[in-house]
Amino acid sequence: MRPLLFLAATLTTLLSVPNMACAQSQTDAVEEEEEEDIWAILENIPARNAYDVAVHAAYTNMGYWSEDSGPYIGFGVRGTYGWILGGKHRVGPSLGLSIEGPVPIYSTVALEPQLAWDRASNGFVVGASVGSAFLYHSSEATIRSERAASIAPMASFRIGYSTPFSRLLKRFFIVVEPKGRIIVGNENRSTQPDLSVLLSVGSGRGR
Repeated sequence: MRPLLFLAATLTTLLSVPNMACAQSQTDAVEEEEEEDIWAILENIPARNAYDVAVHAAYTNMGYWSEDSGPYIGFGVRGTYGWILGGKHRVGPSLGLSIEGPVPIYSTVALEPQLAWDRASNGFVVGASVGSAFLYHSSEATIRSERAASIAPMASFRIGYSTPFSRLLKRFFIVVEPKGRIIVGNENRSTQPDLSVLLSVGSGRGR
C-alpha cells in the first residue's frame, strides 16, 4: 500500500510542475505589462521644465586681439535651465564659460549669462540667446604682459538636431550656433564685432 501511495504522490508532484511553471510565466508576463504601463504613463506626463549641459568648439575672429592675432579656435561649456511653454518652447536662463585664442600668447575668457529660447519638434531644434559677456583678456606676446577686462552685449542663434534617447525624456542634441559680441578692441579702442561660430554637443532632460 505504501509503495502505491508514494507513486501517487510522485506523479502528482510531477504533474504539478508544468502548471507551476505556466503560472510563473503568466505572473512574469503580467508584471512586464504593468511595468510597460507605468513607463507609458511617465512618458505621457508633460514636462514643465527642462535642463541641459553642452560642450562646444568655436571658430572666432578674436575681436579684442584682431590687430594682433588672426582667427583662432576656442572651447567652452554651457548649462541651460528653462520652463516648457506650449509643449515645444523652452525659455529660461543659461550660463556659458569659454576660452578663446592661442593661450597664453593671446586669450579671452568669457563668462556669459544669457536668456535662452529653444523650440524642439520632430528632431529639429532652433533657438536664440541674448545676454552679456564678462570678458577677461590676457597676452604674453611680449616681455610686458597685458591684462584687461570688459563687458559686452552678446546674441546668438542656433539650429540643429535634437532627439530623445531614454524613457525619461532625456535627449541628445547637436547644434551650430553663430554668435556675436560688440566689444572695444585693444589697439584703436574702437567698437568692433567679435564673431564666432560654435558647434555644440550636449544632453539633458526635457526639450
